[in-house]
Amino acid sequence: MGIIENYDFWRDSVLALVIASITLSYLGVWASLKKVVYQPLAISQISSLGVILIFFINEKFKLSIASEIGAIVLALLMSFYFSSRKSGAREAEVYLYIFASALIFLLGNFIRQDLHDIQSILFGDSVLIEFKQIIYLLIASVLVFIIYILFYKKFLYISFDRDGSAASGFNAYKYNVIIYMSFAIIISISSNTIGALPTFGIMIIPALSSLNMVKSMRMAFTLAIFISLFSSISGYFLAFTKELPVGATIVAISSTIYLITLIFKKNS
Repeated sequence: MGIIENYDFWRDSVLALVIASITLSYLGVWASLKKVVYQPLAISQISSLGVILIFFINEKFKLSIASEIGAIVLALLMSFYFSSRKSGAREAEVYLYIFASALIFLLGNFIRQDLHDIQSILFGDSVLIEFKQIIYLLIASVLVFIIYILFYKKFLYISFDRDGSAASGFNAYKYNVIIYMSFAIIISISSNTIGALPTFGIMIIPALSSLNMVKSMRMAFTLAIFISLFSSISGYFLAFTKELPVGATIVAISSTIYLITLIFKKNS
């Protein structure tokens, strides 16, 4: 299929990837600075479980609840849990990811939803993105950037010196809740739009790559967004022309860039 001739076919998908890439990679830098990269992984899978649960409930009780509701509710519950934790232990995140994955595949056997729909939620899809999903993603992204502009210095304080901010009487918990809620909302909407696998890959891997290369916050955000956009757009069109899985292709490209930055970091 020619790319130009099929502009109407891929336009919405690429637009969703661009919006998601900018916002997710920006938040990914914050997650990396806070050393909580496993938590977005757990949240992305939990939000996918929320979508599958809505499929199951709709079919069982003949309802028509929007799948985004399940994704956002479960993701927000996880955000409150993670924001209240004092340790950086990874066991809970790994457990939640594995448990949610198991429930997704188990519940998938009890619903008649097209298997392709379920796979697109987990791994990303190049066809099933609806325009309303792009609007949800855009609104959420704008709100997130407004929040981070307003509270940027406070977020920096609790990210770099959480113990010190707590000891000084600063209400770190409130701002941690805001940070994790922003993670939850964007991850849940992105997972429901482009898939859980590309959502996590776009959020974390470009951020880690940029932090391997630069030290300043401004450059880290800029480079992370650039890497994320490059991986998403090139990955999409490679998958489009070669008939490859979209999500896996995007993650493979961003992971390759990360390996290159690791080599550069070790040799510098």
